[in-house]
Amino acid sequence: MKGQNVKNVTGGQSEPEKRLDQEMEPVSFVMTVWLESREVEAEPEWRWRVRQVQADKVSYFRRVADVISYIAEESGLPGPL
Repeated sequence: MKGQNVKNVTGGQSEPEKRLDQEMEPVSFVMTVWLESREVEAEPEWRWRVRQVQADKVSYFRRVADVISYIAEESGLPGPL
């Protein structure tokens, strides 16, 4: 018995899913995360580099919320939660 959150991946897609797949251009991101040192007494800071593969566009961020907003904006879909 399938739970309500289980998706059938072997069967065909519903019409809305088919249209969404046909209308969407693929969007891929490559993310690099690192700790960057700051002043001698300060804690290091997390940094993100995100490359949007199809556009070969690179952006840098200091806040993860900005990374998620960027991905949502570039993909045209809500960002990951």
